[in-house]
Amino acid sequence: MIFNKIIVAYDDSQGSRNALEKGIQLSQLTPNTELLLAHVDEEKLEHAQVASPDSHLRANANMIEGMQLQPLSISDHEPPASSHSKVINSVDQAIQHAKQIVEKNHMEINYKILEGKPADSICQFADTEGADLIIVGSSGKQGIKRMFLGSTSEKITKNANCNVLIAK
Repeated sequence: MIFNKIIVAYDDSQGSRNALEKGIQLSQLTPNTELLLAHVDEEKLEHAQVASPDSHLRANANMIEGMQLQPLSISDHEPPASSHSKVINSVDQAIQHAKQIVEKNHMEINYKILEGKPADSICQFADTEGADLIIVGSSGKQGIKRMFLGSTSEKITKNANCNVLIAK
């Protein structure tokens, strides 16, 4: 079977990296096959405490490492903890990792950033593009979590109007 347009659903997981590798292999079999990478924007900020309330400074009476300090007042409230925010599921990071895989294979592909629920967005994009095949990585969900939440690859398989290949 010859595919004219292949969409790889990519979320920077190991499963999606396998899907990208499989997409590259299939597109190299037929030179006119167009390969598109679709990534659904799911960036989130995670806030984490970075400093513990206890001091890491060595204190000896009123001296800390050779510097004299004024006595501190004693209070019942704890000082506010410092926090740090980091981006989870970074679009830039995902696309950068995908580009490394693509360049390693001496290919050029088009990248598309989508919004919304991953399975719905990928299926809609495939319809819009007239894709023949969607390649998606298998999910890491197992057991009860998979039973209640399902997986994106399962949802794409159920809702897509074209062939779907799940890469392991």
